[in-house]
Amino acid sequence: MRDDVIKLERDHDLLRIIAKDIKEIRSEHGLNEAVIQRFYALLTVNEIHSRDEERLLF
Repeated sequence: MRDDVIKLERDHDLLRIIAKDIKEIRSEHGLNEAVIQRFYALLTVNEIHSRDEERLLF
């Protein structure tokens, strides 16, 4: 289970990194294609993470 928790923690790191990127890009360039792509990435990582979290921990 330790390895599974490490993987899930990495997902949280990725979500934070993507969210930070979104904030930085928006502050420098406003809403653009790069921001939209990062939102899609955020949604995808979150979907996979939630599915794995339910499968592995519950």
